[in-house]
Amino acid sequence: MISPYVAAVAIGLFAVSVNVACARAERRTRPVTYVAIGASDTVGEGAADPEKDSWVSIVHRRLPAGSDLVRLGISGSTAAEALVEQVPKAEKVDADIVTIWLAVNDLNATVPASEYEKQLDEIVKRVARPGVRVFVGNVPDLTKIPKYKVIPPVVLRGGIRAYNDAIERVVDKHDAVLVDLFDSSKDAPPGENVVSSDGFHPSAAGYRRIAEVFWKVIEDDPKIGPVVRSLAY
Repeated sequence: MISPYVAAVAIGLFAVSVNVACARAERRTRPVTYVAIGASDTVGEGAADPEKDSWVSIVHRRLPAGSDLVRLGISGSTAAEALVEQVPKAEKVDADIVTIWLAVNDLNATVPASEYEKQLDEIVKRVARPGVRVFVGNVPDLTKIPKYKVIPPVVLRGGIRAYNDAIERVVDKHDAVLVDLFDSSKDAPPGENVVSSDGFHPSAAGYRRIAEVFWKVIEDDPKIGPVVRSLAY
């Protein structure tokens, strides 16, 4: 037979454990503030409903209820332009998550990879404050995109490799997180039209795939993952 003292202690310990679990759950399910830095993909160009179908919007909908989205992306933006037009605004936001996907416009403008790296380094340095988790996307395999069919694949892949090596160095330097869009772009399901009718921007299906890649990395991140997973769906 359990003594009243032992029973009281057990009940007390149970109450404490429940309170601790509730406190942890409350911390895990808090809303977050998400800042998106980028170009036309962040805006959602190419989708019939850009506001709804952009990959940034899809990621935002998977965050805990009440989470804020600060969409700073500007169509056509290069890294240098983002430093002037987007980063100062990002610095004023008390963000939990920042995504950066800026590379293709620089590549199209033949900005040397070394110069692009300097610009990206400054962007990440300025937004990677304590408590902020920064996710940086690299350049996908553009050899499958109609707009780039005129460029020999070996030449295009060489440029992409130089940019992606630069992105990886910046990510490692600032303890950010790489989102490997290049690797994931090599296994699109057969018959899935991931490019819009303009031959360049993603379609709604393409944006869903991009969102899945970003979300998987965010969800699996040991620092921010536990916060966003609990109410993701």
